[in-house]
Amino acid sequence: MSGRFELRIADSLFAELDAELRAGPRDSLESERAGFLLCGVARLTDRSALLARAWRPIPVESRVTEPGYGLAWNAEFNAVILDEADALHAVPVLVHRHASGRDARLSRRDRRMGDPLIASMSRLARGRLAASVVLDDSTAAGILWRSGTAEAALGEARIVGTPIRGISPTSEPVARSRRRLHRQSLAIGPASDAALSRAKVAIVGLSGGGSHVVQQLAHQGIGTLIVIDDDIVEEENRGRLVGSHHDDDGRLKADVMERLIHSVDPTTKVLAVPCRSSHPDGIAALREADVIVTCVDRFDVRAEIDTLARRNLIPVIDIGMTLESDGERLRQANGQVVLALPGAPCLRCTPLLSDAVLEAEARTAPPGYDRNPDAPGQPQVVSMNGLLASQAANLVLALVTGYLPADLLSNGGWWQYDAIQGQLDFTALSVRRPRCPGCAEEGHGDPWFA
Repeated sequence: MSGRFELRIADSLFAELDAELRAGPRDSLESERAGFLLCGVARLTDRSALLARAWRPIPVESRVTEPGYGLAWNAEFNAVILDEADALHAVPVLVHRHASGRDARLSRRDRRMGDPLIASMSRLARGRLAASVVLDDSTAAGILWRSGTAEAALGEARIVGTPIRGISPTSEPVARSRRRLHRQSLAIGPASDAALSRAKVAIVGLSGGGSHVVQQLAHQGIGTLIVIDDDIVEEENRGRLVGSHHDDDGRLKADVMERLIHSVDPTTKVLAVPCRSSHPDGIAALREADVIVTCVDRFDVRAEIDTLARRNLIPVIDIGMTLESDGERLRQANGQVVLALPGAPCLRCTPLLSDAVLEAEARTAPPGYDRNPDAPGQPQVVSMNGLLASQAANLVLALVTGYLPADLLSNGGWWQYDAIQGQLDFTALSVRRPRCPGCAEEGHGDPWFA
């Protein structure tokens, strides 16, 4: 069993699960609580990710008396879980918790009782996968089974919220801060550097706002930056492309950003992806990210990325700016930064990607319009892009390090920018849109396989 798997769960769903497991025995027949997560699956480069979609605690009426076990339940409940897993195209994951004060591990009793059950479920469940996970206060452990065979051990349980919390099998010592980030660590905490060095952030769209974001995240110390854009540098866009040189015309923007990042810190890992986000290489790269920052012009591209992120439980930060001029003077300059979190409203729940907006774009600028050399370009000012990019970089910092109060952005948020008035106003996202097509994709992972 040399492989590793990852469990991802939205913070709101984890809070429900954690409260259930911490509630303690309901009566003298049990000494612990347990339940099943129903999870989608994403196959990443070096691991599988189980993506939590629903939590099903073991109900009182399903328990049976079984001497020697902290909690036992009947076969009928197992059948209910398998039926629902099949209906949702999901993987069943048995979850319980210990309070030993040591690194989490599946106990001998867990293995004796749980292994045969989970192995059997992996033979019967759709997709032939099942798992067992145990949580402690600060660590987690687990085993993933495929077709009756233990295939992988839990590498990390990731709670996706503000901040993103990674729970590993063993407690990790706090790494020493990088010298160049000393003042930043003084501001947001001594553990921030280690979290930033582990983080992977993708930026889609590398002109205007995107190049600002790349530069700031490089300075902040993000360990891996994924830069995605199929476009090349041209003289007319060097005025808003941070890091570009006068002789860069004809170079890929992704390569220019890689140079920019390494000029800040040559140890930063860079994945330069010179294609569109909808290309298979772009999709594969986005699925590896902890956070996605979208800096694109088109609304349909935003919707595609939002759906991919929602399927894989990845937070999205979107920035955009619209300027209107009468030819002589700037008349309006409005922009937005939107944070969409798994378990909270997605971009399709907001006015940014309403059905009306997408339909209007399809009429006036159908797909491929942006590849038309005669299409009019949109006016932009690099400094106005920069303000939005700075707020996006602050949000990445909050997601990775937790420097903001945990409940401040628990439901995501919208920042509206009026560049004429110099105002940036915040509105919390409230509720999900009924029957939202974006939210409906949450946790589905890969398209289902037989």
